Formats: sequence, C-alpha cells, structure tokens
Amino acid sequence: FEKSNSPPPPPHPNIEIPETKANFFSLITCWWANDLMSLGYKRPLEKDDLYVLNEKRTAKILTDKFEVEWQNELQKITMGKKPSLLKALFRVLWFKFCLSGVCRVSSDVLIVIAPLVLMLMLNFVSESYFANIHNDVQPPAHIGYILIVILFIMKMSDSTLFAFSFFCGLETGVLSRTILITAIYRKALVLSGKARSLFTNGKITNLMSTDTTRIDY
Repeated sequence: FEKSNSPPPPPHPNIEIPETKANFFSLITCWWANDLMSLGYKRPLEKDDLYVLNEKRTAKILTDKFEVEWQNELQKITMGKKPSLLKALFRVLWFKFCLSGVCRVSSDVLIVIAPLVLMLMLNFVSESYFANIHNDVQPPAHIGYILIVILFIMKMSDSTLFAFSFFCGLETGVLSRTILITAIYRKALVLSGKARSLFTNGKITNLMSTDTTRIDY
C-alpha cells in the first residue's frame, strides 16, 4: 500500500461523471469511482479533477420538473384536497427512491434466509460427523461446498445491496434538498411586497439552510 514514486498525473479536463454510463455491477459496487479514488491516493485532488455533474441532476432541471409536479398538486385545492409536497418530490425522484427500497428489501430478505442456509450447513456437518463415527454412508461432499458458496454469495450480496441502498437514500436526500432550496430561492425572487413583510430575509434563509436539511432524514 505504499505510494508510488512516479510523478503524479496532471489534472484531467472536466469529464462527465462515469456513473451515467456505468453498468449495473459498476453502479452497485461504486466501481466507477475507482479512478478518482486512485488519483486522490496519489496526490491531493484539485478542482479540475472532479467530474462534471450529469445535466439531469442539475438544480435547474430537477427544480423545473418539481415545479410542474407541484403545480399539479396545487390543482387539488380546487377539489378540496390538500397538496402534498412529498408526492411531488416522489414523482421527480421516484426511480432512485424505489431502487433504494428494492435493494434494502432484498438485503433484508438475504439476512433472513442466511440463517436457514447456515442451518443446512450445520446439519450437513452433523450428518457427516455421525456417519463417520458409525461407518455409515456420508452425504456427498459437494453439497457442503455448494452450501458454503451459496452462503458466501448471500453475505456478499447482502452487504453490497445494503450499502447501495444507503447510497441511493443519501443521494435522494441530497437531490431533494437541492430541489427545495432552489424552489424556495425562485419563490423568494417573485414575492410581492405584502408577502415580503411576512417572509423576511432571515426567515427565507432559515428555510433554505436549516429546514431543508430535515429532508435527509
């Protein structure tokens, strides 16, 4: 793990984040970030080393989509229903939200099943032990190897899916906060004089800097 004595590579120009073109394995293991991590190990990262954010994740694009969904929610007022901010956010970020949920549920299912596979392994070991003592026919050895491989794959998949679901959850929280901050800022620019008397600069700043952070949790 010693650092290489070779000169550090020069900063590369702005490149779009590889996550946008990564395959499923690279996404779920965050393999697409290896180049940046390797560069950061060799030398301190600079501004030009950071990837360019995908256009679909920019504040403008996300907030434009949110405002369309929010206007649809506001139309519920005419029908006597209460608009839902959560539903508007969900329709914008539904894919990441659902992906995080699917990965988390899959991880939990593997956690539940793992003890059952372990029980089969213990039964196999017990049967082999007593068969050896009593000179009986022992169960096929390949069954034990198969159970070991299955348990290994299950535990690796469990850890990977849980970490990826956590990553997707954090990403969804950050994008949600970005949308809310931008939406509040846009609204603050078009407030009427009467509305400004109710929403002071301090209150608006507090909404953007403090209240929006609660969306992460």
